[in-house]
Amino acid sequence: MKTRNSAHLFTWSTEIDNLGGISLTAEHRKSPKLEEHTERPALEIFPQEPYSNPHDVVTCYSPIFEDYEMVLSSLTTSIAMGAFVHLPYEELSGELYKFLKVFEKSGHLRLSANPLLRHPPRIGSPLKIQALKTDLAHLNCHLMYRSSAKFMIFQNSDDIVLPILPGGNYLSEFSTIFQAPRVKGYSILEYNAQVSVDDVSHGEFADFSVRKAMDTVRIQAKGKDGESKALVMKMTPPTENDSKTQIVVDLGVLARFSVESEQSTTALNTAHAKMYTSRNLKIFPKIQENIFQKINEIIDKMEGVDEFWTLLKSCQFDAKRSTWKCSSEKCIRPRIRHRSLHGWYSYDIHFSLFARVDSFDC
Repeated sequence: MKTRNSAHLFTWSTEIDNLGGISLTAEHRKSPKLEEHTERPALEIFPQEPYSNPHDVVTCYSPIFEDYEMVLSSLTTSIAMGAFVHLPYEELSGELYKFLKVFEKSGHLRLSANPLLRHPPRIGSPLKIQALKTDLAHLNCHLMYRSSAKFMIFQNSDDIVLPILPGGNYLSEFSTIFQAPRVKGYSILEYNAQVSVDDVSHGEFADFSVRKAMDTVRIQAKGKDGESKALVMKMTPPTENDSKTQIVVDLGVLARFSVESEQSTTALNTAHAKMYTSRNLKIFPKIQENIFQKINEIIDKMEGVDEFWTLLKSCQFDAKRSTWKCSSEKCIRPRIRHRSLHGWYSYDIHFSLFARVDSFDC
């Protein structure tokens, strides 16, 4: 993965027969006398094999943040609509982490340590850094599931993506739309429906209910300034050439996935089409009844977990500080081991390895 505006070079490659380890050396040479004593800088990296369990739909979230109400609403709807959720995290309250770890055992989601950057690059505002972290999380998710999923959704952790057409699940929806003549030749579609949910807790998280929130759902066409940037990608079955393929991604635009081979570079749908027409959104403006039923089934599973009720009772939004506080006052963050190799000019190669989860006072 190469960034144009950052002095960092990250690479993932499947041109590897032995995944036990790879030794990389710096491109620049030292003076002959110095190299005799120190040799050229080297870095041992251990590639991670992609997940092999098949999924109809995988949803790649942005790094989860502490808007608990929207996170729970988004997570519930994604799972209810048939997606396996890849959920990256950086820093969470102990209560939310415990609930997600227990619910992870249900087989609907996978928690993933996200801090892939050792030092955030100097690219301006916190929003730009957050956007970079989202792109990195989406890219990592894409590489880990691209060979085992039929469709992939890339969305923010506070977005809600709901099927609009009759069918009531992602697989039926995406299979139908990608067969439409108007999107022929596209592998990436923009989810251009805006799903709005009212605040049903009135500031009291203990009174929050996903069921009540879903009762307020409204679906409409997303305007030009719509905040949702969810994309849906149709995955192609792996081929023999996949073993000689390297992924190169421009972080500036998520949809600019490209495949670079030894002979040539071929764009993989650098442009994307709209998922729905204005007619679709006018004919199906409301959430379907069978969708409510599926959402209720997932809510029942969540409410069967003791940690879910602990989360609701122990945490509260602090309006003055614009942050969430929980009674334990304990938070967690993943500890990541970072190793770097400085290369030619200002490009570096970085390797990050998850070590453990640390607890701290927050």
